[in-house]
Amino acid sequence: MNKIMNFIGKINSGKLFQIDSQRDYNDYNMLMDNIINHVSFKNMVVGNIKELEDEIIHFKHIKVVNLTDEDIADFEDKIKRVKDFEDIDKKKLALDYANDMIREEEFNRLINVKPEESFKDLKIIRLAQHYYLPLIYSEKEKVEYIKNIITVDSEVRFIKKI
Repeated sequence: MNKIMNFIGKINSGKLFQIDSQRDYNDYNMLMDNIINHVSFKNMVVGNIKELEDEIIHFKHIKVVNLTDEDIADFEDKIKRVKDFEDIDKKKLALDYANDMIREEEFNRLINVKPEESFKDLKIIRLAQHYYLPLIYSEKEKVEYIKNIITVDSEVRFIKKI
């Protein structure tokens, strides 16, 4: 009984849960079930985890065919821009430019860098915390000019949801 009173005291103090006063909580039984299920969840110790070495190597075998040298240079440039993407403080960047700490070319390059680019039918994206940077995929199942990228519809949908 003492634990329950302690628990109720923590709820009422506002330190245990964030309760939105604008929201109407009707089903207290469901809320309590969710709380109990969450609190009673037990952590599992997982074993046999090893660092990947050379098990996943398809990204090393990406090949482009039937593209002009200009197309290849454009593709590589877009990959580099996405790969080099960093969230930047635009106010600090503007101040650096105004104080002549960076040149106009550098300012324009940094201000226009995006975490996503397109090249023909391909999307080149940077996902935070992803093992491969950048990630290249196509919504078309058949892309004739590049091999070993993500083209399977379910994988493309999964990447878009991330």
